[in-house]
Amino acid sequence: MAKVKKAQSKKVRVIEDVSGSTESRRLKGGKPEVLEPRIVRGAGMIEAPQDEFIEAPRPTPKLPGLDVLRGFAVVTMLITHVWIVLFWMSDNPVGKSLSYFGGFISFTIFLMVSGFLIGLRYKTLNFASIVKRSVIILIVYLILAIVYLVPREQEFRSLLKTPIYLQEYLLTLAFFPILGYIAVWILNKLTFVKNILKHQTGAFYVIILGIAGVLIGKFAAGFTQDLALSLLIGSQSLHTFPIVSYGIVFGVGAWLGWSKREESPKEFMRESLIFTLLSAAIMFVSIPFENISLMTLNLDAIRWPPTLFFIFSSLTVAILLLIVAMQSEVHMQKFIPRALGFLGKNSLQFVVVHLLILYMIEPFAGISFSTGNMFKVVLAEMNGILKQDEKILSNIDSTFVNQQEWPFAGSKVAVMSQETPYQKGDYHVEVRPDEIGTNLAGQDVTVYVSQAQQPFIKMDHKVSLTKGAEYFVSFSLPDNTTAIAVSFNENVALPDRGTLEQQISNPGSASGALLTKINKEFGEWMHRGYSIEGRKWVILSTDKEKDGTVKAFLPFSCAEQRLLEAKQFRVEYYDLQNKVQKPECKDLSSVQNIPVVEGRAYSYAELPFSADGFKDKPGKQEVSYRLVLATDEENKEYAIKHTFFVTHPYYLVWSLDWDGFAVTTKTMETLDQIRSSNPHMKITHMLNPRSWNSSQVARSNGQAQAKFVKDRADQFGDEVALHLHMFRDMLSLAGVTVNEEAGWSNRADGYDVPLTRYGYEDSRKMFKWAIAEFKKIGLPAPVSFRAGGWFANLDNLRAAKDEGLLIDTSGRNRYTSRSFGSGPGVTGPWELSTTQQPYWISPSNQNRSTNKAASIGLYEMPNNGADSWAHSTQHMIQRFKDIHNGDALGAPKVVVFLSHPDFFNTEGPKIDTVLWYTRYFSGYNDGGPLIYTTLKEYYMNYAK
Repeated sequence: MAKVKKAQSKKVRVIEDVSGSTESRRLKGGKPEVLEPRIVRGAGMIEAPQDEFIEAPRPTPKLPGLDVLRGFAVVTMLITHVWIVLFWMSDNPVGKSLSYFGGFISFTIFLMVSGFLIGLRYKTLNFASIVKRSVIILIVYLILAIVYLVPREQEFRSLLKTPIYLQEYLLTLAFFPILGYIAVWILNKLTFVKNILKHQTGAFYVIILGIAGVLIGKFAAGFTQDLALSLLIGSQSLHTFPIVSYGIVFGVGAWLGWSKREESPKEFMRESLIFTLLSAAIMFVSIPFENISLMTLNLDAIRWPPTLFFIFSSLTVAILLLIVAMQSEVHMQKFIPRALGFLGKNSLQFVVVHLLILYMIEPFAGISFSTGNMFKVVLAEMNGILKQDEKILSNIDSTFVNQQEWPFAGSKVAVMSQETPYQKGDYHVEVRPDEIGTNLAGQDVTVYVSQAQQPFIKMDHKVSLTKGAEYFVSFSLPDNTTAIAVSFNENVALPDRGTLEQQISNPGSASGALLTKINKEFGEWMHRGYSIEGRKWVILSTDKEKDGTVKAFLPFSCAEQRLLEAKQFRVEYYDLQNKVQKPECKDLSSVQNIPVVEGRAYSYAELPFSADGFKDKPGKQEVSYRLVLATDEENKEYAIKHTFFVTHPYYLVWSLDWDGFAVTTKTMETLDQIRSSNPHMKITHMLNPRSWNSSQVARSNGQAQAKFVKDRADQFGDEVALHLHMFRDMLSLAGVTVNEEAGWSNRADGYDVPLTRYGYEDSRKMFKWAIAEFKKIGLPAPVSFRAGGWFANLDNLRAAKDEGLLIDTSGRNRYTSRSFGSGPGVTGPWELSTTQQPYWISPSNQNRSTNKAASIGLYEMPNNGADSWAHSTQHMIQRFKDIHNGDALGAPKVVVFLSHPDFFNTEGPKIDTVLWYTRYFSGYNDGGPLIYTTLKEYYMNYAK
C-alpha cells in the first residue's frame, strides 16, 4: 500500500509505504531525479531540501483529559460565583477556601487549555473556525450583559466602559485564540525565531517574556480606566484579565500542546516539568519581591492587576492539574472523570446557564447582605415570611441606626485596601478636588489606616499645594497596614492661614511613593447613605447666594424605591423650608465623577437649596433635610443635617501701576498666563498716559500698552484707571511748571518727585490732561486714581474729585521714601492701619473717615495688601490673613494688592504665588468667601 500526495506549487510526488521507505522524484524534462530523504519526528514525517517536500499531515490526537481539566475549571468557577453572590458574608472556612481556589485557578485553566489546543492543532488551524468561536463567545457575553443590565436599569453604554460582573473573563478568552493563530502564522514566517524556541533553552525565553508582560501590565495598569486598553494592559479599577499579563499562561499552554503533538524530540512530560519548575521558582522569588504575605493573602489585591505571584503560582497549579488530567485518561470510564469530561465538553453552555441563574438571584441576595445572616433571610423569603419591601425598609433602618458608627469624618471616603500589607514607609495620594467636589485647599482631608484588619485609626498627614488643579496628601504607613481611607469632610470652614502658608511655600512637594490618584476615575469610593453633598459657602451680595441644589445620597436603589411605591409607600423629601419635594431618583452610577462601592449607597436625589431664611444670620448654619417613607398605616422619617456658612464677600482687587515706562510683550503674556490660572480674575489697570506721549518710550509700545488694557477691559471686565508719576516731559504737555527739587531717588526724569509738591491748580491741570489723553486713544474716562509713591495730600485729592474721579487708592500705612528710594527721605501723608477698609475721606484729615455727605466726595480704597515690588510674598500673604481671620464675615471686606508691569521680571513670581494662595479661599471653588473685583465695581456696590 502506498499514499500519494501531489504538491500544488511544484511537481512533487511523495510516496510512502507501510514499511516506512519513501521515494521522491522531481520531474525535470521528463527525467526522474532521485533524492534521498531521511526520517525525523516519527512515521510519516520527512525532512527534505528546502521547498522540495511537504510534510504528510497527521491527525490531531484526541485527549479526553483536556475535557476533564475544563470540567474541573467549570466546577471551581461555579463554586466561586455562587459563593460571591449568595454567601459572601459567611465565615464558613470550607466555602471561603473553595471560593478562593476557584477564583485563583479557574480562568488560568480555561486559558491554558485554549492555548494547548492551539499548539496541538497548529498544523490544521482554520482561522475562520477560530473567529467563529470567538464571535460566539462575544455574543454570549453580550446576551448575558443585557440580562444583567436591563433589570438593574443600567445604560447599555456601560458595556463600553466596564466589564460585566461575573463574566469579565469571557472578553479575554474570546480574543486569545485569534492572537494565538496570528502568533503561529508569524512564527512560521520567522524561521530564526522558531529555531530559538526549538533550542533547549527555549522555555526560559518564554518565561522571561512572560515576566516582562506581567511587570508591564502592573506598571501600565495605573494609567488606564479605559475598557479596551485595560483588556490589553490591565487596570487598577476595572476587573479585567489583561492580555499582556496573561500571555504567559496562553503561551505555556500552546507550547505544551505543541510538544504533546510532536512527542519527539519535545516530550510532553519533560516540557511540563520544566515549566512547572520555572513557574514555581518565579512564584517563590516574587514573594519577597512583591511583599506578598501568605498569612493575609487577598485574592483581589494580587489579581487586579495580576502580580507575578498570582500569574506564576496559578500557572504552576494549572500545569500540575494538566498532568493529572492527562494521566486520568485511562480512568475515563469512572464516574468522576466522565462527569468532569461532560462538563468540559459543554463548558460554554454551563457558563451561560449558571450566570443566567445567578443574575436573577443576585439582586435579592444583595439586599440580604445587610442582615448579617443572609441564609436565614433567603429561607424566610422562600417561605413568604419576609417580604421584599420589608427587607428594603430593614436595610434603610440599619443604615440610619449605623450612622453613628461611621468611622470617618466625612461622607465621601476614598478607600484603598488589600489583605497583603502595604510596605512600611512614606506615601502620598494625588487629589483632583475640582473633579470630585472637595475643598481646593485640602483642608477637608482626614487620613485613617487599618492594621491587619483592625479598626481604623486617624493618622497625621501633610497637604502640599501646587499651582495646578491638584494637591498632594502625604502620610507614613506603619507595619501591617492593610487599608487606607482618605476622608473628605462634609463641612469645612476656611483653612488655617498659617498652615496654608506653609503648604504653599513648597508647592508640589509630596513625600514617599504615589499610592493612587483620587479623581473622577477613582473606583473605590464609599458613601455613607444617607448623606448630603452640596454648597458649603453662601456668599451674600453675589451670584453665589442664588438658589441651587444639593445631592442626597440614598441607602436604596431606584428600583427599590419603585418597589416601595408599588407597595403603596409614599417616598417624600422635605427641603429646608419644610416643603415636600418629589425629585427624580437617579442611580449613583450615572454620576460620572462620584463612583461608589456597592452596598454603601445606591442612588441619589437632587433637592432644592435656598439660603433665603439665613441671609440675616451670617455664620455657621446647621439645617436638616428629611426623608419620609409612609403608608396609611405607618410612617418612617429619617433626617440628616447639612452644614453651610453664610458670609459676606471677601473681595480681592489686584491693581497694576503702569508707571509710564516701556513694558515688554513678554510681561503682557505673563499677565495673561496668571489670569488663565485664575479664570474669574478682574484687574484694575492704572495707566500713566505718559507711556504713549514720551520720546523715552516708543510710541508703538505705549499704544500697545493702552490696547492691551482696553482689550482686557472689553473681554474680562477689567477696570481702566489712572496712575501718575511726575515725569518732566509729561508735566510740560499738561502745562505745569516743573518742580526742580530732587526726588526720592535723585532721578533726572522726574519719576520720583512726589505729587504732594504740586498744589490744587497744578493737580487739576494734570488730571484734566490725563483724562483727555485717555479719551483721545479710545480709553474710557477713569474714575479711580493712585499717586506715584502713594504721595497724595488733601489738595491733590480734592483736585482729583473736581476733575471727575470717584476713588483714590493711594492710602496706606505710615511710611517714608527711605523704604524704596535712595535719595532724600520724604515722609508720606498717610497713617492708616494695614487692615484699613474703604472709607469716605474727611475734609479735615485724609486719614479719617466720615459719611459721604460730610466727605470731600472722594472714596478711599487703601492699598492694604502691600505691593510686590517692596514686599515679600510672605508679607503680602500676612496682610491678606490680617484682614480676614477665616470666619464667616458679617460685613464685606476687601484687600487691594499692587504690582508694577514695568518690573514684572521680579514681581511676577511673587504676586503669582500670592494669588495662588488666595485662590484656595475662592468662592468660585466653594472654598470660602473670596471674590475678585475692581475698585470701580466695589465702589458701585458699597460706596453708599
